[in-house]
Amino acid sequence: MLHEITLKNFKLFDEKGVTLSPGRITVFIGPNGTGKSSVLQALGIIKQSVVGSGGVLKLDGPAVFADYADLMHHGSPATMPSIDVTGPVGPHPPFMPVGGAFSYGFLFDSYGLFSQSFFMKADGDPVIAGEVTKTHEGTVHTTPSEFRIADDVAVRMAASMNFGRPLSLSAVFGQADALRAREAQLSASQWSDSIPRCLGSIYVVPALRGFERLAYPQLPNPGEEKDLAMLGSLEKRAEGAATMLLHDRSIEDKVAEWLERVTGRVASRKGAGQYQVVLETTSADEGRRTKKIKLVHDGFGSNQLVYVFTQMAAAGKSTTICIDEPEIHLHPAAQARLTDVLVDIAEVEDQQLILTTHSEHILMGLLTAVAKGSLASDDLRIYYFTREGDAAKMERLDVTENGQVKGGLKGFFEAGIDEMDRYMQAQFQKLAK
Repeated sequence: MLHEITLKNFKLFDEKGVTLSPGRITVFIGPNGTGKSSVLQALGIIKQSVVGSGGVLKLDGPAVFADYADLMHHGSPATMPSIDVTGPVGPHPPFMPVGGAFSYGFLFDSYGLFSQSFFMKADGDPVIAGEVTKTHEGTVHTTPSEFRIADDVAVRMAASMNFGRPLSLSAVFGQADALRAREAQLSASQWSDSIPRCLGSIYVVPALRGFERLAYPQLPNPGEEKDLAMLGSLEKRAEGAATMLLHDRSIEDKVAEWLERVTGRVASRKGAGQYQVVLETTSADEGRRTKKIKLVHDGFGSNQLVYVFTQMAAAGKSTTICIDEPEIHLHPAAQARLTDVLVDIAEVEDQQLILTTHSEHILMGLLTAVAKGSLASDDLRIYYFTREGDAAKMERLDVTENGQVKGGLKGFFEAGIDEMDRYMQAQFQKLAK
């Protein structure tokens, strides 16, 4: 799970940048076009680059499609964009220190990855740090270090320009026997994998999602790819979700339970022929199931939630799930119920949730969870995004133990009050005629 995210010279974020610290559930609020989804896009670029890219920075999908010109901050075109994240170091194999965190950052230009910087710090132990830069001559410069983890074993760091894997740790042996040497080598390798392991546990659910067809073909090798966004097109992502629901009963059961709690609909799937999957829903009416209908003929609120919940169920524990506007197409009462489900999923599935939203019902539902004690105040982080000229700004809004926002919520209720004022003025003008 992520501890911090920093963006500089990336899209709307200028050279001063923004740094946010995600909690168990993090919510981005603010007007359109202020950079909320840009944070999710940055995380999507990290995921698609660290998984299956061959060690290169990928801007051409499958999760995020962009050119360099789309990602650079236009207020400072001469400065390269940078993205930095921090997360936990783990697991903690023999020989290696316990606890701590890593930091990983990179700069990129129109030619691709330019440099990587990193450190791995264990509680009370030395920092392992380095910077890797690819020069115009194509060489790699690094600042290696070495530290001793036992009297007869030291660890040496080697750096590379492989995206998300800027270092590898190898054990250097003194008088260690063969078994101890192998254990030390394996431990060093597992510890150095903390960076790509954490970056690979990010899942991004885009705002464009859902199912459009009556039936979907099954994808080959079901369960091989857990990240639907990595399948590419909207059609392939829907095929992947349908295949997961058909072949993994635990995913189907979770999706059915979560959807019923939110919309009163129960999702199910069935095979149609040898290679087809049909998604259906039924309504729970006083405990009695009604006639099944195909998902594409149900409300789109349920439709898009089946996709969201399938991704959350498939991702598994200790993952970071980023959802762009989870409230899409949902009635306000269903949005409120959705927050209860999201709070439960975050706890039971041990998932970190990062949400963008324009819904006061989502936000108030989460604040109510804090007031009720089902979500700790420090586990809910709210960030308010605004725009000043060509740059986005961000402010964290503190949440009290009573579920109140210090200084009040910004940008939400003013719109409702203004609209009510316009309505009342229209009524008075009509009565005055």
